[in-house]
Amino acid sequence: PGAPPVSAPLPGRHLPTLVFYPAVGPGNGAETGGAPGLFHSWPLVVFAEGYDVTPMTYHDVIHHLAASGFVVAAPAFPLETRGGSLNEADLQHEPADIKFVISQALAASTRAGPLHAMIDPAHVGLVGHSDGGEAVLGAAYLPGVADPRVGPVIAMSAGPLIGDPFPPSAHHDLMVVQGTADTVSPPQDADRLYATAPSPKAYLQLLGADHLSPFATADRWRPVAEAVVVDWLDAWFAGPYSGSAAGRLGRDGNVGGVAQVQLG
Repeated sequence: PGAPPVSAPLPGRHLPTLVFYPAVGPGNGAETGGAPGLFHSWPLVVFAEGYDVTPMTYHDVIHHLAASGFVVAAPAFPLETRGGSLNEADLQHEPADIKFVISQALAASTRAGPLHAMIDPAHVGLVGHSDGGEAVLGAAYLPGVADPRVGPVIAMSAGPLIGDPFPPSAHHDLMVVQGTADTVSPPQDADRLYATAPSPKAYLQLLGADHLSPFATADRWRPVAEAVVVDWLDAWFAGPYSGSAAGRLGRDGNVGGVAQVQLG
């Protein structure tokens, strides 16, 4: 995609969105639709899917985020979601979709319903995979679109930043996650993304991992990715876990033969 992005959702765009949140349930990590929320003011994370998949492709990662103390909103983008019409050029509109989902989630926290008083509007993070990684970068950094409500950003298996280079006016705590055997989003793109990003930043390399498996299947990389993503969010959301997050990041992200993490 090379066309300029729009700054507001297009008329008629539909964004069915899965929302996972800490809840009062039967225990053992079970999910219950519409369960009463575990009352607290939790950070909001918008999780952006890649191309020709669905939010449920990333179910276990999203579940882990919610179980770790985040409200997670995962939209199905109109022209990138498996099962519908596909047009990857629609990526240009997704940063604005993400902004819209943030607004809708924050509004839901102000009215009666499962999310009432559940979201802390001062703590909003973005996580995206593949095209979704590019979309969250756009929502965080792209001039004219960047959302000032956004804090930490995690781009997984993502291509270059839309509107590269990084604008000096937008500052975020960025983590790049990349499989070293990815043939869809080449590792050199992630290398460049990390190298050109301002500090503070982190780069989690999943050794020998391909494009999608670490985020969609029960393999040796997924527990590392899940743990480090939570560590990064905890580190940059002020709260009870931020003090220990940096130490956990080094432990969780450096696993012999599986993963290594560097900070900058």
